[in-house]
Amino acid sequence: MSFNDLMLDRTTSFISRWNQRPDMNQRESLAEHCDWVVRLSMYLGLLLEKYSKEEIDWKLLMQTALIHDDPETITGDIAGHIKNLVPSARKDIKKWEQFVLPDLYAGLPLGIRDNLQNLILRYENFQDDILEYKIIKLADFITAMSYCKMQVDMGNTLFRPILDDLRFRVQVRLTPFLAFEIKEINDFWDYVQNVLGGKTV
Repeated sequence: MSFNDLMLDRTTSFISRWNQRPDMNQRESLAEHCDWVVRLSMYLGLLLEKYSKEEIDWKLLMQTALIHDDPETITGDIAGHIKNLVPSARKDIKKWEQFVLPDLYAGLPLGIRDNLQNLILRYENFQDDILEYKIIKLADFITAMSYCKMQVDMGNTLFRPILDDLRFRVQVRLTPFLAFEIKEINDFWDYVQNVLGGKTV
């Protein structure tokens, strides 16, 4: 792919997420998903920066959130609940996504291409020790939960098992953020608890 082609590439707009499940005429693209992950990462980062002593590396946060799923432009979407079916599947899929990294951003200047590839590689291999990556992972799960909740509310019961799994994952990822005692995060915790309890929110 040439540099000009890459600059105009709209592949993420045509990669469908949740392709293993029928939807209710609300198919979500990879581009839409990444947009929401960026937005939610920004919201969480702003809250932490304003109400805690945490310093946010905004360049790392925004760049990584935007491109965190770019390998799927080659592999296609592989839903999280599929990755969890077999214990070794997640590691195998991660190796697959890393295998295609050399083909990503091939039209960009070498230094820029290497930087973007390294951003993805570092994110895929982090061990919960980098705040910016923890924010992105939480935003990723919240975005997925929101989509599944919308499908279930529209009567699509095929998304209920996925939503139940995501509720747990959001709960686990959100818990460390509660230590910051930020009202908005605690309010969201209440929201997650209501969803977990099956109440109407």
